[in-house]
Amino acid sequence: MPHFAADRSSKDYLTVMKMIDGDKLILLDKDLPQLGKNRRGVVQRFDMDVYTALKTHIEEIDKYKNVVLIMPKHSNHPREIAMGITRFCEESQKQLQLLDEIQNLKLTNNTLYISTLEDDLAVVIKAVRKSVYCLGKDIGILSFNETVFKELLDISVITTDFKQMGAAAAEMILFNKRELLFNPFYLIKRNSF
Repeated sequence: MPHFAADRSSKDYLTVMKMIDGDKLILLDKDLPQLGKNRRGVVQRFDMDVYTALKTHIEEIDKYKNVVLIMPKHSNHPREIAMGITRFCEESQKQLQLLDEIQNLKLTNNTLYISTLEDDLAVVIKAVRKSVYCLGKDIGILSFNETVFKELLDISVITTDFKQMGAAAAEMILFNKRELLFNPFYLIKRNSF
């Protein structure tokens, strides 16, 4: 799973990755096209996947005028996520704000908050609970990657199918398949938006 800190030079990790025999390397989650056309793996197209998931639910998202993406620079989430959300906001004429940190978060009515990290998600949930805003009506919350925690809290998520990713990777190993597959990605709508 080649997720590296945003400040990490691709030259550093590509040098090491290219040392691994291609027959023994299966990329998971993030693609590295720089490894050439013979690479194999089960990956996401983060910008397109996020854009498509949001576009598919445009009717529910339309009640929000603003979108806030909380994506710390220190996280290893691909920057393509921000590209997909930016494209969606431009096309749907929504104001987008990108936040690196949210220590002193001030909620804004008619805003959908998208969080990549669970710590930030907890800050947003706490802020909503202390506010006069109604979750799913005045304020929306959307988080990355499905977890039982988010299911129990009724938080909507955009996620890849991690079970499918594992099954496809296992099949590549068992049957020595040489292919690059794009893993399913979808939005699970719950009462948080």
